[in-house]
Amino acid sequence: MEFFKNGFVNLALPFFAFSEPIAAPKQKYYDTEFTLWDRFEIEGELSLKEFLDYFQEKQKLEITMLSQGVCMLYSFFMAPAKRKERLPLPMSEVVKKVSKRKIEPHVRALVFELCCNDADGEDVEVPYVRYVLPK
Repeated sequence: MEFFKNGFVNLALPFFAFSEPIAAPKQKYYDTEFTLWDRFEIEGELSLKEFLDYFQEKQKLEITMLSQGVCMLYSFFMAPAKRKERLPLPMSEVVKKVSKRKIEPHVRALVFELCCNDADGEDVEVPYVRYVLPK
């Protein structure tokens, strides 16, 4: 970071300023540290249930809410009938169904935001998910 500098010039005021960037703040869940530049990367189509199980088994995180843009795809408090209907669907189908829009052909990945609980049931901050769609 010490090799980088930021420069700002305002010719209307004759003002020149230089500064050094600071590192992104680090957050932590379990023993894993991350910054706002980090993300979970998942490739290939998974059903909603497989997606939830993946985080439970690999990351030891229970997803309590899952959203994509302004659409809530899953939550622990959603109606059981709606949950049962969505769990077997592929993630791309869940997005299409909830957003009521098709995924454009040029879209290669979706971004999911998670709210998670750790093994103790405490709410933890985690990076977003980059879900790479199959070609």
